[in-house]
Amino acid sequence: MNCFKRAPSITYDFVSGNTPEERKKYSETLKNKYPDRVPIIIKSNGKNVPEMDKERYLMPKNLKMSDLVYIIRKKIILDEKHALFVFVNNCLVPMNNTIEEIYNQYHSEDNFLYVIYGTENTFG
Repeated sequence: MNCFKRAPSITYDFVSGNTPEERKKYSETLKNKYPDRVPIIIKSNGKNVPEMDKERYLMPKNLKMSDLVYIIRKKIILDEKHALFVFVNNCLVPMNNTIEEIYNQYHSEDNFLYVIYGTENTFG
């Protein structure tokens, strides 16, 4: 796994608006109500990348990371000439892993999985 030492300074609205205890209680409620889903917070790295319409998502556990990238691309309307990179805990995660595998390895203390995405112009 490719990990980076310096974390980008990303401010999550959900984190800044709720205490750790509130976030943990909320994630536990979601996990009990939707046992086949994983609570995820998704945010742009803010560098010329559009934000998604919301931060919080419940994704199926068996969803591949490559499918998550596809969903993000569609939601932000990103054309093919831009590569989309997804980071979890400053690590570039394998695209063939499921959300559940990534969640089990990287979820935070509040039981949310925090995902950052960014782009790079690759073909023009």
